[in-house]
Amino acid sequence: MPKGKRQRKFEAKHLQGTIKRRKHLQSVNRKRDLPASAADPKPAEEKNVEELDIDEFLSGDFLPEGGAEEMSEGDSSSSGSEAGDLNAAASESDEEEEKVAPAATAALEEADESSSDEEADDGTGLAASSAKLANAVASHKAELEALREKDPEFYKYLQEADSGLLNFGSDEEGQSDDDEAVAGLPTKGPLTLSLVQGWTAAALAGPSLGAMRHLAQAYRAACHYGDSDEAGEAGLQIASSALFNRIMLFMLKEADGVFRRLLGVDATSTLRPASLTKLPRWKKVEPLIKSYLGNTLHLLGHLTDGAMLAYILRRARASVVFLAPYEKIRRRSLKAALGLFGSADAAARVQAVLFVRGAALALGGSTLDACLKGVARAFAANAKFVNASSLPAIDFMGAAVVELYSIDPAASYQHAFEAIRALAVLLRGALSTKSKDAYREVYCWQTVNCIELWARVLAAAATRAAQGKGGAGANDLAALSYPVAQLALGVAGLLPTPSYFPLRLRCVRALCALSAASGAFVPVAPLLLEILAWPELARPAGRGADSGFDPALVLRAPKTLLRDAAFQEEIVAQTLELLTQHLAQWACHVSFPELAHLTTVSLRRFVKNCPVDRFRRSGKQLIDAIDRNVAFVGRARDAVEFSPKDITQVAAFLSTEAAAKSAPLQQYARVLAAKAAELRPVF
Repeated sequence: MPKGKRQRKFEAKHLQGTIKRRKHLQSVNRKRDLPASAADPKPAEEKNVEELDIDEFLSGDFLPEGGAEEMSEGDSSSSGSEAGDLNAAASESDEEEEKVAPAATAALEEADESSSDEEADDGTGLAASSAKLANAVASHKAELEALREKDPEFYKYLQEADSGLLNFGSDEEGQSDDDEAVAGLPTKGPLTLSLVQGWTAAALAGPSLGAMRHLAQAYRAACHYGDSDEAGEAGLQIASSALFNRIMLFMLKEADGVFRRLLGVDATSTLRPASLTKLPRWKKVEPLIKSYLGNTLHLLGHLTDGAMLAYILRRARASVVFLAPYEKIRRRSLKAALGLFGSADAAARVQAVLFVRGAALALGGSTLDACLKGVARAFAANAKFVNASSLPAIDFMGAAVVELYSIDPAASYQHAFEAIRALAVLLRGALSTKSKDAYREVYCWQTVNCIELWARVLAAAATRAAQGKGGAGANDLAALSYPVAQLALGVAGLLPTPSYFPLRLRCVRALCALSAASGAFVPVAPLLLEILAWPELARPAGRGADSGFDPALVLRAPKTLLRDAAFQEEIVAQTLELLTQHLAQWACHVSFPELAHLTTVSLRRFVKNCPVDRFRRSGKQLIDAIDRNVAFVGRARDAVEFSPKDITQVAAFLSTEAAAKSAPLQQYARVLAAKAAELRPVF
C-alpha cells in the first residue's frame, strides 16, 4: 500500500539531514585531500631556507635536479624567464615606498606562541580520513540504490521534491572538482613542471577551484622546503629549481587575484572585512586563503634576505583584508611585520611598515589598536642607542609612527596619552628623588627620542586640525601638546649643566616645531639665553681632546670637550638659530616689542662680554634684525584703532604679512636656516 504524503515528507526530511551530513564530510575531504608525497628521496645535503640569499632562493639552485629530466626543452626556457621576472620583481619599489625614509623598528613585546595550530591551518595531516570518507560515500550510494529497488514510489517522490539529495557527490554549483583531470595527469606521483603549468593555466582561465587546491598544496611544500618534518607532512615533492620558481612566482603574484575571482569579487572593488564571510562562495574558497596566509607567514619567519622579505611583504599587502577572519594568523603576521620593521634592512623595513599601515586601514578596530601600540613599542625599543648608522633608521621610525597615528586621531589619543604619561612619571621620579638612577632614566636616548617623537606626532595632529583634515578626535589629540611641552621644558631644565647643553638644544628644537604647528606660545627663550650666559664663552677657547663634535650623536658632552672651540661654536650657532626661529614665529604678533625686550637685553650683554669675534658678529646681526622687526610692528601698531581686549582683531593683526613671512625677522630666520642646513644636518 502506498505511503501517505505526510509520512513521505517525514522520511524525506530525515533522509535529507543524513545526506547533508555526509555531503559535508565529502566536501571537507575534497578540500583537504591533496596529492600524496612523491617517493623520490631527498638529496643527501640540503640547505635550510633561512640560510639562502635572494639569488639562491629565487633560482631554486638548492633544490635537487632530478626533476629536470621530466621537463621539455621549452618548459626549461619558460621557467628560466620566470626566474628572471621574479628577480626583477623582488627589486622594484612602489612610489609609495619613496615617500618614507629607510629605518629600523622593534618586535612586539608579546609572548611567543607555538606554531602547531598554524600547521593545522594549512589543511594537511588529514589524508588518513580520505579512505574513511570515501567508504562512507560508497555506502550511502548503495543505500540509495537499495531504496530505489525497495520503494520506487518513494524514490520518485524524492526526485520530484529535491533531486539534489540524490545527486550526492556532485558539485553543487557546476564547477568541476575533478582535480586529477585539471592538468590531464595524476596527482599521486612526482610533481612535474608540466603538471604545475596546467594548474596555473586552469587557475587563471577558469578560475578553477580544483587547480588552486593543488597549487595551494604545492605552495605549502615550497614554503616548508628544508623543514625537518617536510618529508613526513608534505603531500608533494618539488624536484627542480624551475618548478620551485614557478610555484612561488605564481602564488605570490597571482593568488590574490584568483581568490577574488573565485569569490566573485571585482578586482577593482574594495573588500570589507565584515562582508567577507557573507560572500556566497566563501566557504569553498576559505580553506585555500587560510592555507596561503599561513604558509606565507611561515615563509616570512624562515627567510633572512632583505630583498626577498621586502618582495613577500609587498605581495602579501594586497591580501591583508583576508586576515580579518583569522585572529591568530593576523596577530602573528603583525608581529612578524613589526619584527622586520625593527630588525631588517631598509627595503624590508619600508615594506613592513606599509604592511602594518595597510592592515590598520583595511581592518580597523582592534587591529588598528594593535598596530598603533606595536609601532610605538617598536620605536621605543630601537631608540635606546643612537649612532651615525642608526640615526636615519630612528628618523624613519618616527615618520612611520606619525603616519600611523594620523589614520584615526580618536583611536590614537588613548595610546598617545598613555605613552606621554609614562614619560611624565619618569620626570616626576627624577624631580622628587634627585638620585643618579632617576636622572639616568630621564637623560637617556630612549626618553629623549620618545619626547621628540610625540612632539612630532602632536605637531602633525595640530597641523591637520588647523587645516580641517584631522576628522573626529583631531582636536583632542592636538590638545596633548600642552603636557608634552611641559614635559620637554622639564627635561631641558632638569640638570642645567653645560655638559647637557646638546640635550637641551634637542628639546628646544622639538618645542619650537610643536609651537609653530599648534600656534601656542612656549617660553623657550630663557633656556637659550642661559646657554649664552655660560661663563666659558667669556674666555678664549682652546682645542679640546675630542674634536669633531657632532651634536646629533651626543646628549652629554664630556668635560674635555667643553673647552673645545668647535664645541662652543656649534653650541652658540645652534642657540642663536633656535632663538631666531622662536622669535620669528611671533614676528607679526602685536605684542612682539614686549616679547623681544628681555631677549634683546640679554643678547647685548652676550655681545659685550664675548671675546670671540664671530660670536659677537652673529649676536649683533640678530639684535639688528630684532630692532628692525620691533620698528616694523610698532609702525603697524600706531595705525590700529582696536584695544587689546578685541581678540578677533588682535589675531588678524598683520595676518597678511605673517602668511607671506615678510617681516624682517622672518626673512633673517630663513637666511640663517639655509646657512645652517648647508653646514650640518638638522637633528
